[in-house]
Amino acid sequence: MVVSFSGLQVQDKETEEVLGLINRSLFENLAEAILKGRSEDIFPLVDSLVSAGIDLRHFYSGLIEYFRNLLLARISPDPARLLLLSEEEVKHLQQIAGDFQGEELLRYVLMLQDGEAGLRYSSQPRIFLESWLIKLSCLKRLKPLEEALEEISGMTGKATTATSPSPDYQPVQNENQFRSKSPVRSPEMGPAKKNQVASARNGPSIFNQEKADELYYRVVREKPALAPILKMASRVETEAGLIRLIFARDRKHFAELVQQNLAYLSRVAGELSGLAVELQIEEMGPPSPKASNNRPPTTIRESGGEAIKNNSEEARALLQDPKARALLDTLKGQVIAVRKKPGPEKN
Repeated sequence: MVVSFSGLQVQDKETEEVLGLINRSLFENLAEAILKGRSEDIFPLVDSLVSAGIDLRHFYSGLIEYFRNLLLARISPDPARLLLLSEEEVKHLQQIAGDFQGEELLRYVLMLQDGEAGLRYSSQPRIFLESWLIKLSCLKRLKPLEEALEEISGMTGKATTATSPSPDYQPVQNENQFRSKSPVRSPEMGPAKKNQVASARNGPSIFNQEKADELYYRVVREKPALAPILKMASRVETEAGLIRLIFARDRKHFAELVQQNLAYLSRVAGELSGLAVELQIEEMGPPSPKASNNRPPTTIRESGGEAIKNNSEEARALLQDPKARALLDTLKGQVIAVRKKPGPEKN
C-alpha cells in the first residue's frame, strides 16, 4: 500500500501519512514546552497540529502515552525491556526525564488523564486542549510544600528579629515592682461599669447585664439572624438562675420567634453561666421613652365640656383599663375625647 502511494523509494514522512501516524517530534516539542513551563509555545504548537489535519483527540492520547514513557524511563531500572523502542530512543527519553523527579512526571500523567474526558466531549476541542496544556505548563512554577514552609519560617524569623526589643528595654519583673513605682490607684467601678468592662471582650454592653451580654454575643457568632430579635426585648432580668427576656405585648411576634429557639438559648446560657432562659410577655407594654418625650400629656374631653386632666377620676379609670392601654400602645395614639354611652330611654 505504501509502495503504491509513494513509489519504490519510501520516505518516513510518507509512511506516517499513509498509516495515520503522528511524528514523534510533535510529542517531544509539546512535552518540552510543558516541562520547561513555556506557556507561550502552546498556541503555535497546537496551531501546527490543526494545520496538519491531525485529530486533536487522537494526538492527546499519544501525548499521554509519551509522558507515560518518560515516567517509565525515569523510574524503571530496565526501561528498554518494557518500551517497544530502539536503544537510541530509550536513551533520549532517559535524558529528558533525568531532569525531573518521578513524582513530578507522575503528576503530569495524572493531570493529562483527568483532561481526556473533557477533551472528548468538548464542543470546542482546540480551545480545551490549549487551555489544559497551558495549565500543565504552569506546574513548573509551583513550589514544593517543604520549600514554601521554609520560606515562611524564614520570613517569620526576620519579622521576629525586626520587632525584638532593644537591649536598653527592661521588662517589669513582677506585678509588685510595677505597683511600687506607681502610687496612682484606679477608682472603683460600680456594677454597671463592671458589666460594660466584662462585656468589652465581645463588644459594647447591650442589656447592661454581663450574663445576658455573653449570651447575646454567642448568638451573634452562631445564629446572626436571631441576635437582632433578642435586642427587641423591652428589658432583660437576671435572677435566681434565670435570664428572663421580657417583651412588650406589641412585640409579641418577636417573642414567638424567640420561643422557637428557646431550647438553643437555654443550652448556650447553661454552657456560659449555668443559667436557663425564660420568656415573658408583658400584659401592658411600657411606653417608649421617645414617644413619651414627644407626646403631649394625655387629655380627655367630655362631649361638650371642658378639658379633664389626667388626675381626674374619669381619666384614671380610662388609662388604667388594660384593654385601653394595650390599644393606645399598639396604635401609638392618645385619648382626646370621651363620650358617655347613652342609657336606654325611660318612658
